[in-house]
Amino acid sequence: MARSSQATLCIIIIHRHTSSLKTELMLRRAQNFKCFIKFFSAIWSLIRPEKIKKLPKKQLKKNTSAYLHQREKANARKRKFLDKMTDEEREIKRAKDRAYYQQKKAEKKVKNIAQVTQREQRKQRKKWKEASKKYREKKKKLSSIVNNTPPHSDDGLAGTPSVRRTVGKKNCAEG
Repeated sequence: MARSSQATLCIIIIHRHTSSLKTELMLRRAQNFKCFIKFFSAIWSLIRPEKIKKLPKKQLKKNTSAYLHQREKANARKRKFLDKMTDEEREIKRAKDRAYYQQKKAEKKVKNIAQVTQREQRKQRKKWKEASKKYREKKKKLSSIVNNTPPHSDDGLAGTPSVRRTVGKKNCAEG
C-alpha cells in the first residue's frame, strides 16, 4: 500500500475523533512525512483518549462454565487482595464499608427485614435458614475430621529409613 493511501486510510479512521480542519492539515502532513509510523503516532497523540469509546465487555450467561470460571478467578483475586492487607488497612476498609452501608441505608436502597413485604420476608428467612444449615454442616464436618485424625506419633519410627531404601542400597552395594 502506498504512503498516501495509508495516510488516507488513517485519516478516515481518525476523522471521527477530530474536526474536519484538523483532518485536512493531517492529510497534508502525511504526504510530507517520510515514515507513516511516525505520522500515525503523531496523529494518535492528538486524539484525546476520552473521545474513544471503549466497547463493553461481553456479558456471560450465569451458571455457564465460563461464567463460573470467571467468578472463581475474580474471587481468588479478591481473597488474595484481602489476605495481603495489614491490620490498619483492614480496619480502614471495614470503616469505609460501614459508612457505605449506612449511606445506602439512609438513601433507602437497603431495607431491613421489617421494611419488606411478608412474601419477601419469607423468602429471605428461607435463604438465611439454608445458609445457616450449610454453615453448621460444614463446621460439623471440619470438627469431625479434626477429632478423628490420629495424633502424631513420636516413637522414633519417623527417623528410620524405609525398607525399600535399605534394600535399594544393598543392591547398589552388591552390583
